[in-house]
Amino acid sequence: MAIEFRALKILIVSPASLPNGNASSAARWASELTALGHEIVVSSCWKGEEVDLLVALNAEKSHHAVAGCRANVRTPVVVALTGTDLYPELSMTSLASLEMADRIVVHQHKALARLPEPYQSKACIIPFSIPDHPALVKNQKADENNFTVCVVGHLRAVKDPMRTARAARLLPAGSRIRVLHAGAILERRFAKEVEREEAE
Repeated sequence: MAIEFRALKILIVSPASLPNGNASSAARWASELTALGHEIVVSSCWKGEEVDLLVALNAEKSHHAVAGCRANVRTPVVVALTGTDLYPELSMTSLASLEMADRIVVHQHKALARLPEPYQSKACIIPFSIPDHPALVKNQKADENNFTVCVVGHLRAVKDPMRTARAARLLPAGSRIRVLHAGAILERRFAKEVEREEAE
């Protein structure tokens, strides 16, 4: 017996107001779900509209949407945890969102291990992936003098942004590691540290 496909109206709630990780995640979710034939709306909140599924990105910052949806309708809720939800630890607000969620999404095995036991059974791992971008493939040249690593993310304390720089200092003097950073300095106190690292 064939299963009949039904397009869903899905609301993706993302706290993003800046071009940041949450905004990128919302765009990726929207793209993937649209490609599967669903109708997608991305918003920073739930406004009481009727949808078939609510996907909340960031358990902490999307808590009001999760709670509002749960209190008013019986729409299934998926909560996708972000790094700032999990590290340094899940807040009481995040835990409340997980309690209300029908399903929980994490992006790696260690994130699953950080979930309290009662929530692990409703969690699944969906790894992040990124397609090859034509510009990256076209400009890819072997650099035999360096081994380049890239740190992707805005610099702010919650992400321990200078960890890679500190780790690089532990490498032998002849190391060919070159560190590139992609992101903005969101907390000015890191600007001087970055300048110092670039100079050395």
